[in-house]
Amino acid sequence: MLSTPNAGHWQALREPEAWNAYRPPAHLVLFTAESLKMALEKAGFSSVRVWKVSPLPPLPGWVRRITAPIARALADGSARPWLLALLLWRAIRLLGWA
Repeated sequence: MLSTPNAGHWQALREPEAWNAYRPPAHLVLFTAESLKMALEKAGFSSVRVWKVSPLPPLPGWVRRITAPIARALADGSARPWLLALLLWRAIRLLGWA
């Protein structure tokens, strides 16, 4: 079992500057569901199934702007203290979706 961002996700396609997975070192290789399945099958895996997580709706622009610095720090590992920064980032974004 593995988990990886979907390079075919709506945000990766429509708002690449807001998609955190494009920021190394978080992810160095990106896959769509189809390319991931093909790569795993070529590597010898059989019965490959891909389950997508329901995408979240876009956040209001002001929420994206205020959370962008902390999202970058979380993605590159420079956020200190990391766990507190992650919890704060999640709380702000949950409020934005509410």
